[in-house]
Amino acid sequence: MPILGIDRSIFEDDNKITFRARRRIKMSYLGRNISYKIDGDKLTLEINLNPKEKPPSKSGKSLIIASTHGNKRILQDKEVFLGLNLYEKVKKDEEE
Repeated sequence: MPILGIDRSIFEDDNKITFRARRRIKMSYLGRNISYKIDGDKLTLEINLNPKEKPPSKSGKSLIIASTHGNKRILQDKEVFLGLNLYEKVKKDEEE
């Protein structure tokens, strides 16, 4: 989530000193192997496509690379949700 910080720049206007607010963007955890950040109106997701562990799905037909494990709210002031599953199919010879 965007975090408001204080910029060290100081502006003088009509004998008033004001501080300019700036955004510091921080990656937040969203689920298994998913990080995200929001910068203004842009959502950026970061997913490692080759994680150390890829657990099998419940059916065993695929390996989970990344998942939010259902829908997750990503904005505090609006009801905006994200649901994501990234997986790879298990090869036939690996199933047996």
